[in-house]
This record gives sequence, structure tokens and C-alpha cells, in this order.
Amino acid sequence: MDNLISFPGTSPGPIAAPAHSDVRSREEWLQRLTKEMERRQRDSKTIRAYMGLWEQFIEFVEAKPGGEQGFYPLLMTETAVQEYFLYLREMRRSPSTMNKAKAALKMALSILAAEEFEAPLLKNPLQYVKIPTQPVSSPRELSDRQRYILKSLVEREGTPRGAAIFALGYHVGARISDVAHLRLDEVYNRVRTTELNLGYKNEKKRLVPISSQARNALQFYIYRQEPGCRSQSKFAETSPFVFVSQRAEQMTEAGIHHWFTTLKRSAPVDWYHEIEDVTFHDLRHDFAHRMRNDKGWSLEELAYYLGHTTKSGNLSIQTTVRYTMPTQEAFRKRMDQLD
Repeated sequence: MDNLISFPGTSPGPIAAPAHSDVRSREEWLQRLTKEMERRQRDSKTIRAYMGLWEQFIEFVEAKPGGEQGFYPLLMTETAVQEYFLYLREMRRSPSTMNKAKAALKMALSILAAEEFEAPLLKNPLQYVKIPTQPVSSPRELSDRQRYILKSLVEREGTPRGAAIFALGYHVGARISDVAHLRLDEVYNRVRTTELNLGYKNEKKRLVPISSQARNALQFYIYRQEPGCRSQSKFAETSPFVFVSQRAEQMTEAGIHHWFTTLKRSAPVDWYHEIEDVTFHDLRHDFAHRMRNDKGWSLEELAYYLGHTTKSGNLSIQTTVRYTMPTQEAFRKRMDQLD
């Protein structure tokens, strides 16, 4: 203390420790991981997901003791990692999200071990991280009331485009990506049926016939010369896509999600509470349940129709089994029959 110099009216206070020489800005850490992922040819969706989790981890560590000056490799300790995953659990993040976070941090290890750092990370702090198993839950099967409400809302809305979009989800079980990217030249009209060339998600196209309900709604939207039909859009002559928006030649997946949310919010209060958490993808799950349980489709037929295939192109029956698992409500009905 004798060597400390104080000025009149002041007292010596704690002196901030200098920043570690390996500290980099958050932006630089994000850029480094982006370059590493691009080098490994990861797709843009994965890059965005990993970047968000990587930034969240850095922010988490910088708020802990030692991180006040910024993030550097040696701060990625087993303790920091364990605390981070405990935080994710407390935030009720799903096992799927935590697995992505672990993969993102594992990817980051390669940039933290670079020789340019004075103290690179040489130990794997992720080796003891255990992610809880994702519970297998039954995909959504809508109740009769929910089906009635949704179909009534579509009818009330009265737009040809909305009716066609809903028909492809409810009567065809199409993915939202299939709907958004469906092209006019992928709609084949026969004498008594219409077939669609679907399969945008996995780029494995399949030609499937559609029901009369879906056919009628789709043909009305595409070919009729009435308000709200495709022919009335300013993009009718230039867009290759079936579904166009007011401002663009393609209605995006986000646009369809927005439409479905708006449709639900148009419901009376007592109806809305029953359908609030129903998603457009739930229409696909419900289609699978109805075709399997009510129409007697085989798993193979349903797998082909829904586009459940492996990377090698074979049918993924296991995926279809998950789609048609009995729901808790179905089990309750079974038990009621025993009483």
C-alpha cells in the first residue's frame, strides 16, 4: 500500500486487470465460426442456427466472472459449458435445441484451438455434457371440433387462395414447403383427377393424385376469372408458382404461416382457444391419422404419398409410424370402450 499514489480528495481503488491477449470482439468470433462452417460446406440454415447459439454462449460466458473484458478460448471451461446447458434446461429448451447447441460448440472448438492464440484451448470441455433423450410424442391428431372450426373459418374467409392452400394441407397432407414452391408445370390435370409433383424439401419428387376436394379448390383458384383467383394477380403471367402474393411472384413459407395465423385469429374467442396452438404442419399429421385409421391406408402407401424417404430413396416407414402413433385421446377412447 505504501507504493500507491493518491491525489488529494481521492483514495486508491481497485485497478482493472488488463484484457487477456486472446480476447476478440464478439463479431470476430462470429465471423470465424462462419468461415469454418462455410469451409465445411454447411448449408445456410445450419449456419444461422449455429451462429445464434454460438453468440448466445459467448454472451453467457461474458456475463460470468472472468468474462468482463470479452471472450477468449480459455473461458470455455467444463464449468462454463455445464452452466450453459443448465441454463438451457432452466429455459425449458428442448433436447433437440440442446443437441444443436452442443454441435455448435463442438464446431467452435476447432477455431479456439488455433495456434495464433497465446493460450489456445487444448482440452475438450464438452466431453461430459449429456443431453436428455428427446421424448417420443404422438404427432397431432385434430379433434372433430377443431376440424369443423378450421374448415368453417376457411369458408368464412371466402378467398380462393386460402381455400386452395388449406385444401393442400388438410386433404393432401402437403408440407408447407411443397405448397410454397409448387409450380404450375407440376400440376397435371387428367380427365377425372389431378396429380401434383411434390417433394421440394428433400428434392425427391413424387407424383401423387389428390382428392376431389383438393382438386376443386386448386382448380378454382388457378383457372377461374374471379376476384381473389390467381388470374387476377399482376404476377399471373410471369410467375411460375401456383401461389402468388400481392407483392411478389411467390407466396413464401413465412407468408403461408402468417396467413394461417391470421385465419385462426379471425375466430370467435370461444373457438380460438380450441385452435390457438394448431399449426399448418398439424394438418399434415392429421391427414396421416385420417388416412391410416379411417381410410385404411397401409404404412407403405402413406409413406410414399407423404414423401417419407431415406437419403437413398427408400421408403422411411419408421417416420410414417411416428406420424400415425396413437394419441393420448385415442388411448382414452379405447379405455372408455372397456368400461
